[in-house]
Amino acid sequence: MDAEMKEEDKQNIVFSKWALYQFLKPYLLKYESLAESVVIDTAEGLYQNKIYQ
Repeated sequence: MDAEMKEEDKQNIVFSKWALYQFLKPYLLKYESLAESVVIDTAEGLYQNKIYQ
C-alpha cells in the first residue's frame, strides 16, 4: 500500500464519518439532553435534601 493516501480515499473516509455523524446526531442530541436533565434533577435532589435535613 502507498504511504500516501489517494485523494479519493481521503474524501471517502471524511464523507463516511460525516454520514455516520448525521445518522447518529439525533440520538446524540437526545442523549445529551437526557443526560443534562438527569444531572439537573440529581443536583436539585441533592440541594433539596440538604435543605430538609
